Amino acid sequence: MQVASDPKELKERGLQRKKAVPDRLNSIHKLNSTPASAHNSNPNLEELQTSLLSKATSLSETALKVLLCKRDKLVITVEFDQRYTTQQKK
Repeated sequence: MQVASDPKELKERGLQRKKAVPDRLNSIHKLNSTPASAHNSNPNLEELQTSLLSKATSLSETALKVLLCKRDKLVITVEFDQRYTTQQKK
């Protein structure tokens, strides 16, 4: 894992991450959507499917944000450890 120390790199990674969330959610939506047919024409079933898809999307988005936040904290910790170790060697 390469650690970004340049503020421009950190900003660019943030922008890439913000773009990745909607892309991932769109792919989840495509996987979970089902074409309309005679078997799922029941309004209650359609409402249930819509509700479940909405909750799944929300949970996926939240889980992704949590993982990205943990990754960012780990990057900061690694950067600090590297700087501390470098200073101790001098």
